[in-house]
Amino acid sequence: MARALWSATRSSSSNARIVPEQRALSAKTFGAVPPFGTPPPAWGPQGSGMPVGPPVKRGTNGLAVAALVLGIFWVCGLGSLLAVIFGFVALGQIKRLGGGGKGLAIAGIVLGIIGLLATVAVGVVAVVAADEVVTNQAGELDDVEIVRCSAGDGGRAEVTIDVTNDSSRRSTYFITIRVSEAGTSESLGTTVGPLDADGTDRIRLRSEVTSDFDDPRCEVEFVERVATD
Repeated sequence: MARALWSATRSSSSNARIVPEQRALSAKTFGAVPPFGTPPPAWGPQGSGMPVGPPVKRGTNGLAVAALVLGIFWVCGLGSLLAVIFGFVALGQIKRLGGGGKGLAIAGIVLGIIGLLATVAVGVVAVVAADEVVTNQAGELDDVEIVRCSAGDGGRAEVTIDVTNDSSRRSTYFITIRVSEAGTSESLGTTVGPLDADGTDRIRLRSEVTSDFDDPRCEVEFVERVATD
């Protein structure tokens, strides 16, 4: 009886000593157990099994910077077009992924649109100016009429032209007549004027270099009318 009681007492002491040792081992292995009532740590999306970390801070969007730079440097309209494209792409990325540079993207888009409008305006002005030059040149050619084209003494070409100032201003004409025949040609130049508006003058030209014309062909090669008042 006494022996059985002694064995039970010894077993209880051993168990009491093992339990604290196991708790210490558990705390060392798995960390301290939070007190009762402490909320569990936050976790990531359902099923991810990962805790949520701090949000990632994104810098300025690179396309937004590129849009602003290209908007400043026009590059004959190409830079403006790329600025608009990059600006809208940057706004989409900033909205979807976050980050800075929204103001830069908007500024690039605005500058790009201004550059495109300027490109269109320059193109329109250039087309109108070119058309006006062609029209004026055609009108100036019509101011000169070849009255006579023939071979004179010694085989030299003789040309008679009438020049009519069809403009509303007093003008001087710079004229070149091309005389040709069988592979031989010569340009005869002259200055006429100043002529008053609607004024007319008749000019006679004679070739000085070529002297073997027999039946020459004459045409107005160049006319420039310059207002003198």
